[in-house]
Amino acid sequence: MEYAILGIIFWLCLFLIPILSYRRGLQDGIAISQGKPLEPFKGPIKVIQEHKEQKIIKEKQDKQRQGILNILAYDGRPQEGEK
Repeated sequence: MEYAILGIIFWLCLFLIPILSYRRGLQDGIAISQGKPLEPFKGPIKVIQEHKEQKIIKEKQDKQRQGILNILAYDGRPQEGEK
């Protein structure tokens, strides 16, 4: 039974990998014909790093945006001190 399951997984991989490769090749061919540069393959580690960097940048932008909104919302009244 274990051999049957492993065999099914093996044959699914042999079926799906060429389809995914063909699709990637078509996308690259279309990009070349349109004069666009090819996108390099991004591994999972690079994708995670980029996501973390974008998250940090977004947090900094949100903090800066909130500061600017606070400055623009100030109406001249004295502020209450922190307790």
